[in-house]
Amino acid sequence: MNSFFPNPSVPNLLNAPGFDSALETFKAWLLEFILNNDPENYENVSNAIQDDAGMFAKLVQGCCYVANLQIQQANVKAMQNFASFAKGDMLDAKVADLGLERQIIQDEDLNANPPKQLILESDESLLTRYYLASYTLKPGSILGYEFHARTVGDRPLITVDSSIPGEINVKYKFQTNSNAAKVRGAKCVQVAPGVLDIFILPHVGVADADLLNSVNQYIHREDIKEATDTVNIKAASEIDYEIHIKVTNTLNQNPDFIKEQLEIELAAFADKYRQQNSIVRPEQVGGVVYAKSLPEYEVISPAAAIAGSNSSAPNCTGITVEVI
Repeated sequence: MNSFFPNPSVPNLLNAPGFDSALETFKAWLLEFILNNDPENYENVSNAIQDDAGMFAKLVQGCCYVANLQIQQANVKAMQNFASFAKGDMLDAKVADLGLERQIIQDEDLNANPPKQLILESDESLLTRYYLASYTLKPGSILGYEFHARTVGDRPLITVDSSIPGEINVKYKFQTNSNAAKVRGAKCVQVAPGVLDIFILPHVGVADADLLNSVNQYIHREDIKEATDTVNIKAASEIDYEIHIKVTNTLNQNPDFIKEQLEIELAAFADKYRQQNSIVRPEQVGGVVYAKSLPEYEVISPAAAIAGSNSSAPNCTGITVEVI
């Protein structure tokens, strides 16, 4: 069980005694009953239940065994009401209290080659998400709005990793054709008391009307938007710039090879910084070149820092590498 799970213990009320202890208690109750209702036979019954070879003693032992077994079975059923002890369908019923459902990892397809069996989320994974539910982003908060603007109501496959001490990483994986897969960033800004603007940045270009409408409809669900909030969904803009560098071939390598490698590295750099509130500085561009063991270079463009904001992101429109 994961280290961040509660350490459950069985409530005292549900602790069933062992057979020997239960038998002694059962005998004491029986003798108390005889004493109160048939005192003349008290000694006879007392002697009979102590004679383990006698039929009467075996009958008492059998009754005690059955009664104790029923108590244990009832306790097992009762413990299914506690998330830490629930399994299978009972765990499904318990997590439903928080609106959670067991995930389908793989749909059944018996016509596939080879056939695919139905694979469901494990009890441990489902229980992990149940315990993490209290830490989820609350509707109506800035981060809550940003989170929902990114998911657009699509249902992801959720995995949890706590292999690194002190960290719990929750991963949401969406279908590639979903609206959530189109959203790269979302920033929520309070522009006035109770009035918020959410700026949407897609992975490619500027958010179109269809994407903005999908986000707007989802954000305005009653279970997400606070009734007193006015929320406006807007497209984040792009701040276009180009990367242009001159590099001295101090490595005496094939210039085309150097050019190709730098273009790949700079493209990855530009993509990384295509985020709202990110800043692209000339010295950062130069750092990409320097990291390839090319200390002699000139950054022609950008000549100054390109600063994004909540409503905008730096967007590289071209990369030029000159090797001299």
